[in-house]
Amino acid sequence: MIVRNVWHRVALAMGVGLVMLCLAGGGLTAEEGDTPVSPGDANRAGLPRGASPGACQPLPPPTGHTIEVYPSQVGQLRQIIQNATSGDTILLHDGTYALNGEYLWFATPNVTLRSYSGNREAVVLDGNYATTDVVTIRASNVTIADVTIQHCYNHPIHIYPPESADISGPLIHNVHIIDPGEQGIKVNPYNGHWVDAGTVACCTIELTDAGRGHIRNNCYTGGIDVHSGRDWVVRDNTISGFWCASGLSEHAIHFWRGCRDTLIERNTLLDNVRGIGLGLGSDDGGRTYADDPCPGATGYVGQYGGVIRNNLIFQGRAEMHASEYGFDCGVCLAQACDIDVVHNTVFSTLTPFNSIEWRFRNTSAQVVNNLVSHDLMPRDAGGATEVSNVEGATANLFVDAAGGDLHLVETASAALSKGAWLSAGRCDDDVDGQPRPMGAGRDVGGDEYFEGSHVVNIPLVMGWNLTSLAVVPDDTDPGVVLASIAGDYDLVTTYDAAGDTWLTYDPASPGAATLSAIDQATPFWIHMLRAATLSAFGGVPGTTDQPLVVGWNLVAYPTSASRGVETALASISGHYGLVWGHDAALSTPWRVHDVAAPEWANTLAALDTGYAYWVQADDACTLRITY
Repeated sequence: MIVRNVWHRVALAMGVGLVMLCLAGGGLTAEEGDTPVSPGDANRAGLPRGASPGACQPLPPPTGHTIEVYPSQVGQLRQIIQNATSGDTILLHDGTYALNGEYLWFATPNVTLRSYSGNREAVVLDGNYATTDVVTIRASNVTIADVTIQHCYNHPIHIYPPESADISGPLIHNVHIIDPGEQGIKVNPYNGHWVDAGTVACCTIELTDAGRGHIRNNCYTGGIDVHSGRDWVVRDNTISGFWCASGLSEHAIHFWRGCRDTLIERNTLLDNVRGIGLGLGSDDGGRTYADDPCPGATGYVGQYGGVIRNNLIFQGRAEMHASEYGFDCGVCLAQACDIDVVHNTVFSTLTPFNSIEWRFRNTSAQVVNNLVSHDLMPRDAGGATEVSNVEGATANLFVDAAGGDLHLVETASAALSKGAWLSAGRCDDDVDGQPRPMGAGRDVGGDEYFEGSHVVNIPLVMGWNLTSLAVVPDDTDPGVVLASIAGDYDLVTTYDAAGDTWLTYDPASPGAATLSAIDQATPFWIHMLRAATLSAFGGVPGTTDQPLVVGWNLVAYPTSASRGVETALASISGHYGLVWGHDAALSTPWRVHDVAAPEWANTLAALDTGYAYWVQADDACTLRITY
């Protein structure tokens, strides 16, 4: 097969490197085992495809003084941060920063640390379990963004005030935390001072099986743990894996010891022993407030006021169920007054202790329009008003319950339009940012289903991105499909294998476009001028057929489910030899699956929503993808 193209790059086999091909009218023959063509050095933001709402747009570019740092300067990084002045932005170039016991201390307000590229997976701060706290924040308005922090002995990010003043405004945005030794993000008061008005947004915090072996002290770990903080927002994050074979992990998200007015929304929590917790037990050491926000409470209050809405909480891992504590609770209120628990979905494949609980005499809550697989449970004199919740939710209500995709399907009659009407401002959208209601009434749970239209959010970063849509657009005009990122891209291209030609769309010259339509069967490369999130709207794909020719074919993957390569391509089993995927979030972006190779030799294990793939067909056939 001949692939003609002027500006595209080819990645050599097994990620040896990218070589620029200047083919000006010439051709490249893709022989057996070659890597197919890509139009450039693509990058990925590392955000979950289709799961992160449009709220996860990249931060604006820095406007003040910037300091660029390279991995070779890791030994100077601590001093560079200490020398920074208010308004400085420290930009880390791609690579691994092996701290090996060194820590990063922020004592100056209004300082930002972020990656230069915006690709959080490309900049890794590695504590190697020797650094106690990788990032310590002790000043107001410090931002940490677009980086990965891994293998910290204690807390990857620890925030607490100096001895003599409160601090406020920390922002943790688009950070990937892997295998913390204790809590991923820890916030403490100090010497009678507090940390208020913080935000944790668009982050992924995970404890893997490998990292679980490093947890100590009876499973003293967790995702986000905030003590005595006021006016915090935790939104649009994915947190997973916080459990141990023995011992009880803290929650994926936990606010207690006198926190106040916390907003927790649009988070996806997967396989955590406890999901969202406000308050905990009885403890007289928490923060109190002069205006007495809960006048009916007596004694210790763990949380004063707060909203928990539009969260998807899933547990399905058998090993976790077999652990000492199994799945304790999805939403857990304890000594928490005036809490609004509205439009959340909690689903477990096996029996938990409960789905949502409210416990102890100082707990008062409104529990409204939630969708749960198991029980709503009052405990120990806790009080709540229950309105229009649905218990006993079954797997067939969801797109892929076993895989943790808790979006509703059109046949979910037990949930559709079953919610109570709410006043404006209480919960006006859903987990994807779509408005409520979109049908005859509000759907219960975190997702609002609308027949014929849903949204898929695809984070894209500067450079070339290889993608496809898991929606059927109402209007296939490329300018309409890509309207949410208008001005952020300058070229789109796809390869037509049947015609052995590249088709292009230039938004500056739409009349000259040879790519005239983008739908669910259109795989495409898009060149981004800056990072942005593509929000694609349309119907749910049913079955999509893609005819393949002998040789290399660029194929779309219009489904919400991640599937093993051979399962995803079962319709052409025996008719293909190689599959290549490209994900620049990885240090080696090209990944390969060779049907003739042993499993250990393949680097592409699954096909994922939001991506497109090269498939080398041995003969003409039709690939069928079912949503």
